[in-house]
Amino acid sequence: MKDVIGLIISYLRTYGVEEDRIKIKDGYIETHFKTQVINVKTGKVITGDMPIYFVPTGDWLKIIAPIMSLSSIPEDMDKEKFYLDILKANTSSPELNFGVDKQNNTLVLYAWIYLSALSYENFASELAGMMSGIVEFLGRILPNYPKLEKALSSS
Repeated sequence: MKDVIGLIISYLRTYGVEEDRIKIKDGYIETHFKTQVINVKTGKVITGDMPIYFVPTGDWLKIIAPIMSLSSIPEDMDKEKFYLDILKANTSSPELNFGVDKQNNTLVLYAWIYLSALSYENFASELAGMMSGIVEFLGRILPNYPKLEKALSSS
C-alpha cells in the first residue's frame, strides 16, 4: 500500500500538482485541482478547487471526484432530464464516468486503474478524463439547469 501511495504521489508531481495540494490521508490521497471552466451558454468563467481522491483498494486504484450533493437538486427541477444528460455524457466521451456515491448521496466522477497496469501514461490518461468530466459538467451540463447552478453557487 505504501509503495502505491508513493507512486501516486510521484505521478501527481510529474503531472504538475503543487506539493501543498497533495495530502496523504489514512490509506488514500486527497488532492485539489484548480479549475477554470467557461460556461458555454453565458461565456462566464467558473473557477474553483476540485477535490480528487486516489484510493488504492486491493488490486485497483479508484479515482473519485465528488461533483455535487444530490440533495442540492431543487425540488422543482426536472431530475429525469438532468440524469439523462449525465448518462448521455457518459456515452459521448471516452474516459468520462459519472456515477452516484450512494453512501454520501453525491454525484461523482470516477475511474479505476488495475494496479498491475498502473503506469504514468495510464494514470495521466485517467486523470485527464476526470478533468474533462469536470469541464463537461460545469461548462456544458450545469448551464442547462439555472436553478441548480444558482443553488450550487450559493452553497
